Amino acid sequence: MNTHPELAALVEMATYRRGVEYTRSGMARVLEESEGTVAGQVRGSGGRIYRTSVEYSVTGNGSYNDFYGRCSCPMGLDCKHAVALLLTAANPVPTGAFGLPEVRRTPEWERRMQGLVPALISVEHKPLAIGFELVGAQQGRFSGYRVPPHVEVRPLRPGKRGWVQLGSRWGSLRTSSAAADYLPDHLDVVGDLALVCGLGAQSYGSTDTVDLRHVDSPALWDVLERAQQVGVALIGARKPNLPVTVAPDRPVAQVELRGAGKDVELVAVLPTADGVLENDLVPIGAPAQGAVTHGPDGGLVLVRLAERADRTWTRLVEDGLLRIPAGDHEMFVERYLPGLAGAGVRTTGRARELATVTPPDLVLVVRTSGPHRVHTEWHWAYRKGSGVQRVPLHEQNRAVLRDPVTEAEVLAAVRPVLAAAGWSENDAEGNGLATVRLVSEVLPALAAIEHVRVEVTGDLADYREVVDGPDIEIGLAPAGDATDWFDLAVTVTLDGTAVPFDQLFRALAAGEEVLILPDGSWTTLDRPELQRLRSLIEEARGLQERGTTGVRVSRFQVSWFAELEELGVVDAQSREWSARMREITDADLDPAEVPTGLAATLRPYQLDGFRWLDLLRRHRLGGILADDMGLGKTVQTLAMILAARTDPDRDATTADGPWLVVAPTSVVGNWQSEAKKFAPELRTLVVTETSARRGYDLAGAAAGADIVITSYTLFRLEYEQYAEIGVAGLVLDEAQAIKNHQSKAFGCCKRLPAPIKLAITGTPVENNLMELWSLFSVVAPGLLGNPTRFTEGYRTPIERGGDNDALARLRRRIEPLMLRRTKDLVAKDLPPKQEQVLELELEPAHRRLYQKHLNRERQKVLRLIEDVDTNRFEILRSLTVLRQLAIDPFLVDPEADVPSTKLNELMDLLGEIAQEGHRVLVFSQFTRFLGRIRERLEAAGIEYSYLDGATRDRVGVVQGFKTGEQPVFLISLKAGGVGLNLAEADYCILTDPWWNPATEAQAVDRAHRIGQTRPVMVYRLVSKDTIEEKVMQLKAAKASLVESVMSGEGTASAALTAEDLRALLD
Repeated sequence: MNTHPELAALVEMATYRRGVEYTRSGMARVLEESEGTVAGQVRGSGGRIYRTSVEYSVTGNGSYNDFYGRCSCPMGLDCKHAVALLLTAANPVPTGAFGLPEVRRTPEWERRMQGLVPALISVEHKPLAIGFELVGAQQGRFSGYRVPPHVEVRPLRPGKRGWVQLGSRWGSLRTSSAAADYLPDHLDVVGDLALVCGLGAQSYGSTDTVDLRHVDSPALWDVLERAQQVGVALIGARKPNLPVTVAPDRPVAQVELRGAGKDVELVAVLPTADGVLENDLVPIGAPAQGAVTHGPDGGLVLVRLAERADRTWTRLVEDGLLRIPAGDHEMFVERYLPGLAGAGVRTTGRARELATVTPPDLVLVVRTSGPHRVHTEWHWAYRKGSGVQRVPLHEQNRAVLRDPVTEAEVLAAVRPVLAAAGWSENDAEGNGLATVRLVSEVLPALAAIEHVRVEVTGDLADYREVVDGPDIEIGLAPAGDATDWFDLAVTVTLDGTAVPFDQLFRALAAGEEVLILPDGSWTTLDRPELQRLRSLIEEARGLQERGTTGVRVSRFQVSWFAELEELGVVDAQSREWSARMREITDADLDPAEVPTGLAATLRPYQLDGFRWLDLLRRHRLGGILADDMGLGKTVQTLAMILAARTDPDRDATTADGPWLVVAPTSVVGNWQSEAKKFAPELRTLVVTETSARRGYDLAGAAAGADIVITSYTLFRLEYEQYAEIGVAGLVLDEAQAIKNHQSKAFGCCKRLPAPIKLAITGTPVENNLMELWSLFSVVAPGLLGNPTRFTEGYRTPIERGGDNDALARLRRRIEPLMLRRTKDLVAKDLPPKQEQVLELELEPAHRRLYQKHLNRERQKVLRLIEDVDTNRFEILRSLTVLRQLAIDPFLVDPEADVPSTKLNELMDLLGEIAQEGHRVLVFSQFTRFLGRIRERLEAAGIEYSYLDGATRDRVGVVQGFKTGEQPVFLISLKAGGVGLNLAEADYCILTDPWWNPATEAQAVDRAHRIGQTRPVMVYRLVSKDTIEEKVMQLKAAKASLVESVMSGEGTASAALTAEDLRALLD
């Protein structure tokens, strides 16, 4: 046997070895074979047979150099079964020698002919029958237990002298070797009968017959109907000429109590179209679902009941009628008749006199259980001699003889009264408006209905409605122990009576419909203004710290104040503050003059942005300038700072000290050049080194500056020195850098003392809403509460529940303190940007390698995603492996001699772009892939610039590309995706998609921004049928989250869930 050891290099060694073992054991069978492909079946270790196929190629000496196996086993690809099949094809074994039976290979012409013309040779199949036998009562030989009359059933087959028994293993006939002898339809009927009778292919017991008393499945009747349709004979098991039929009608089993002379008797009856049967009955099932009786011709008739009979009927059928002597009637009525009446026993003749009962009363018991709270209970009261028997309303009490007619009539009269007031006849608790309606509407109406009584325990109030609602007035007072917070004082009166505000708020918060005072006066709370007030107060309480008494709001909650004033409940002393809040929310901004020292002409939208920033500064309110990348956020901010330094009311609106600008390291140089260009009057201090290297005191140097510019890293490392400066304001550029509220950079920005803090970013939300909370927590403390309250009130409902109400509320709160304009709306003079997704078909070798790893990583991730948070690192590692494989196999396995489809396509594209005189930015998440591109560019003689996180002279590299002639700039997405102005390029290529749409948009906007004069072409390279296509879909979902928060469009749910991860691997 040639084991072809070269296969071990194409699959894993353990897979190859197991495949060789399977081959030697004869576990594989070749069904079809042609040049380069083989298909067949392989028996697995558990006996299961798998469908397997292999595509292969061979060298000139007969060795395999390519192998692609597919299989129906759980492994799916390149498994041991595929190896075994290929080796079996290469080493034919004697047919039938090993694990699989001999199989004749069908010639190609015959295989195709079978699909065109059915075979002319047919096999004669035998019929089957079902035999029934009525067995009389028997006495157990050892136990003495009486076996009642019953019917037994067994299948029959044709014999030499008529029908004979099929055998004791007929339950597994369908899977036996004898199955081919019988008509398929008949075989199915017998198999289904076996299943209904509790037998089957997996039944290892043996039985000739089945007692129908033990067959409870209603599917029995479907089997019998099917038997008649396909011609399976129903006959007597020992008397084949005895007819057996199924009755067409479905009667209802009944038990009758009737007079028999002076005695009474209890008997089971079955009314049918041909009369009432009562003696000649044998039950099927226990309790009975049918019965067997004799027909006029003496044959057996199977009768299916309309509904399953109770055990009383079944026992009476088995044991016969029951006679009660006249002397025992009193005991019978006392002990047994109530139970029989409750079971639906019909009384006829003299027996009706025994069932006479006095009509009952329906009693409602009302118990007070607290202020305006009641508990109701219902029962029937039956008179019995001088006493009363109580029967809970919905209890099926068979110990009391009942009057169902009177009970039904009383309930029919009571239910409409209860329903009209929102009550029912069930025992219940009621409070608030429910209690009011019970006392005011229900009880008087019930008193007028015959056979209804009301019993009250406790004192019920005398309720009266106050039509005019409560009067409310709210005042604002600065909180003495907390800067930037206000305490709310709320006064409530109802009909001249003071009402504690907490009582009103609790009623509103609990969704109560009315406010009820102790004296019984009440008013409805179903008023829009009250519900809006409840929502506002609830929101304010939800945002303040736990343990805080009263109601407290932050001064940054500008829109909250505006909505409160719209309700008309703010007192005169608080209206001055409200007027200041309205100034922030008005659409028409204060027409502040552009400072004369600004060396730039602001576009109209930039002028609006400057005025908005200056308005926030003058009111000492923080905010977020969230314009699209490339719209000039820096010049708008510089104009505001310049206005602040030249403001004649500076002492009242701005603190002394310089403005501190914190930006990513790669952007610090840009701030320096922009400040010099647009605001040359401002004295600028740029900090690019730690104190140990720069050699001067930071506070002393900053005292003579208008702007101090530094990086997030230096700010974090030397926070104490920056805190000593005494800044006039803090500007956080590319503020998404502090999106993690657990990072040290976030903590430093939040702690820094500053009268005003501003965030500048085109992407305030990249992945989830917690990032938005982080920014507002710094620039507007208290606006969105603490992380827990924000998660409960906004993040979870919006991201996971798609709660549009919570989304609308969030947008209302942040809208006054966040300004966002998109390029489409304000920069219409920008040249067009055309985006195109280039879908790349992986080359065969690349595809096989990807699929192999996909199956392995998929199984791993599907085990881990049950606990995403705990296993996040391992999950992302697996996803990263697949992303890298979709880009370039070298990134995962440097030894793999598999070309990268994407790298080849990219080089062709870069060659065309460079030849046409364009300049292009190439972005990738992976610096190793950038290194691969760099090697190919050098080999092709194409000049380039390169920037990643390890680049030391970032400013020099950027300036080198801006002033040089290199056609290509290779940039790490993380290191160069923000803060750079590279309008010299007019092409952008994103080599690998990322599920954060903001990151990609930032990268593209390095070229498509103010200053660009040529159309910008954006290419996204996506490998087809890989995780990259799934990433594109997930990116769209995240873009929808950002859009929904920023503009109110799109859906609001984009959290990365276990379902998202499964979708990435489908």
